[in-house]
Amino acid sequence: MTWHPPLSSTTLAVLVLIAMAAMAASYLWSRRELNPLTPAGLLTLALRGSALLLLLFFILQPARLPEAQKIHTKRTLALLIDTSGSMTVPSAGEGSPTRLDLLRDVLTKHRVVGNVTDQANLAIYGFDNRPTPVKADALAALVAGGRQTDLAAAIEQTVKLHQNDDLAGLLLLTDGRNTQGSDPRDPARKLKIPLFCVAIGNDPAATGPAAAKVLKDLAVESVAADPRVILGRPAQVVATVSAKGYGARQVKVELLEGDKVLLTSAVAVSDQQSRRQALLSVKPTSVGVHEYTIRVPLEPGESNPANNLASFKVDVVDPVNRLVYLDRLRQERKFLRPLLAAQPNIRYTAVVQQDAKRVMVDGNDNDMKRDAASLSADQLRGIKAVILGDLPANAFTAEQLASLRDWVDKGGALLVMAGPGSLGAAGLGTTPLASVLPVSLDPAPRYLEQESPVDLTPEGAAHPAFQKVAKTWIKATPLLSRFDVASVKGGATTLMATTDPGKSPVVVSQPFGRGKVAVVLTDSTWRWQLGFDPSNAGPGGSEHAIFWRQLIDWLLPDLTDRSAGASQVQLIADRTQYEMNDSVMLLASVRGGDGTVNEGANVEFAVGTPDGRPIQLTGKFEPAPGGGVYSAKFDAALVGQYDIQVTARANNQPLGSDQIQVRVVEPMLEFRRTDPDRALLRELASLSGGAYLEPAGLDDLVKTAKLEPREVWVQPNAQKDAVPAWDRWWLLSAFIALMAAEWFVRRKNQWV
Repeated sequence: MTWHPPLSSTTLAVLVLIAMAAMAASYLWSRRELNPLTPAGLLTLALRGSALLLLLFFILQPARLPEAQKIHTKRTLALLIDTSGSMTVPSAGEGSPTRLDLLRDVLTKHRVVGNVTDQANLAIYGFDNRPTPVKADALAALVAGGRQTDLAAAIEQTVKLHQNDDLAGLLLLTDGRNTQGSDPRDPARKLKIPLFCVAIGNDPAATGPAAAKVLKDLAVESVAADPRVILGRPAQVVATVSAKGYGARQVKVELLEGDKVLLTSAVAVSDQQSRRQALLSVKPTSVGVHEYTIRVPLEPGESNPANNLASFKVDVVDPVNRLVYLDRLRQERKFLRPLLAAQPNIRYTAVVQQDAKRVMVDGNDNDMKRDAASLSADQLRGIKAVILGDLPANAFTAEQLASLRDWVDKGGALLVMAGPGSLGAAGLGTTPLASVLPVSLDPAPRYLEQESPVDLTPEGAAHPAFQKVAKTWIKATPLLSRFDVASVKGGATTLMATTDPGKSPVVVSQPFGRGKVAVVLTDSTWRWQLGFDPSNAGPGGSEHAIFWRQLIDWLLPDLTDRSAGASQVQLIADRTQYEMNDSVMLLASVRGGDGTVNEGANVEFAVGTPDGRPIQLTGKFEPAPGGGVYSAKFDAALVGQYDIQVTARANNQPLGSDQIQVRVVEPMLEFRRTDPDRALLRELASLSGGAYLEPAGLDDLVKTAKLEPREVWVQPNAQKDAVPAWDRWWLLSAFIALMAAEWFVRRKNQWV
């Protein structure tokens, strides 16, 4: 019996005392005539006491617990399928199915999925270094491409996922080669979850001479290309081709669009140098996304024909300089818009948010004015630069912000202007564009209203945005406001800063993917225009006009290419990720304003390594279809990020620069040794209390893993399952009867 009084214990005690006091008072009141020693007196007291006890029973609200129930519960078995790269090894020599194919055959032949699900719950996971859920009907499409096998992590994470289930065990189908992470024996010993292990793959000795043959394979390992190019200009392509088992020979490399072969090249490979780069170039003839394919023709006897193709896309944009400027009505916009209108060879649209429902659109491009600032992927494809003024995050949709980020990554140029909206607490710092910005914003950015003299930093004076400005900015009118930021990101460059001891950043830029981003951390550059004295003006006009023209020139680098003959420098690597001790191939394209290749430039590569010891390389010009590129390479000896910059000069004059980043990871150990580690799997099974199984043993898996439903006694819960014992009609009737009987006895004996 449990008790659930609706009142607190103190209140309940007070009520009980009041009830007892009332009973005692009533007894004393009628004591003059009620003799407790007579039968009628004793009956009256008994009836009154019984009614009081029944009243207390109602107040305490007792409940009765039902009997424990016996139920049948399904157990859970987790099936872990190895999807690391070693599962692509042929199971019995050249031309045989892969280990993953063999694994699927084992599951089908022994009806593992059907037999288990008839009795228990089955959770299927693919794993290399972590488990990933797989649906039973998706097993046929499962691929093996993981770079490592981490058995310990797979076991521990799977058990954690099922910590609230009746986990009967884990069934591991793997070759057992652990190439990453901690020793899997530790979780097998500690977790006390039985492991049932099946080794997939044959030992070399068991497959005869065929297994000892060297596997033959030609592969397109990776393709790197300019993701975004201007119509009429070529895109440089680097295809990394590898060959195994073919000895020294020439490997043909084809560039296709659809089924049409556009270009053919060849690379020389050998057993000593099995990986080479093919340099190609493609010149799209129309605006839009073009998809191309690099193909190495299939040779007889290849073990993996699926890796002879690799596709890539090039986003081709209109050569016309188009710019979109979005802002609200404010001083900065008032002085910037006339500068945009005065820029030669530029098509622009300015969209001004007047209030929640009204926008004002002007500019000199009718097509863009009709679309306003949809910022869709299709619109952005025709835009070279976007200037975002003082607008909060909610002025854009999530899709627009994501499209902007992708557009910058592919080669767009973005300029963000500071303001309480754009950099405030509800600004861009909490959106996908936060990763694009060259500064990290505080959760509550500080807006400082104070006079701040500024000057170009040494990096700013050498930066393409201000290289052509021979001016001391410290003489400019001090700014009236600026925003403090948490920090300048590692790959960013501060171009302009305050002249106080803190050197607070005012203009910061950085490359992002194939694009570039700048942020102006003030909303008072308009003061330079107000303080401008035309009588003392130098060439170029006011500081305001010089500042914004140079930034716009930098956002649209080919704006001045046609008039000044400036070069375009683009840097690409053959991959974005390498393994330690791989050779990193760097290619730099140096072209003039008319798109022709500059073959006489001095091209220098500066490689920032993870240990801080820079590598300096000189580019060598290599003719290639479409013109030619400057190449250099280095060996990646350390794991980590490499910041690479190329600078091109001619006649001691800078032609331009570009930056990229590549990452170097630990070498892939998957293929160092690929014979199944049966000893490890037997040990894991033994340590965990499970069993090592041959494929035929899977027929009895339900019994071996004890997957039959279990009988469980479920004890009732006092809070949820209790049945009220006081809420009965007959108890209320008894209480009324006791009170009526007591009144009747007193009435009969004239005690009332």
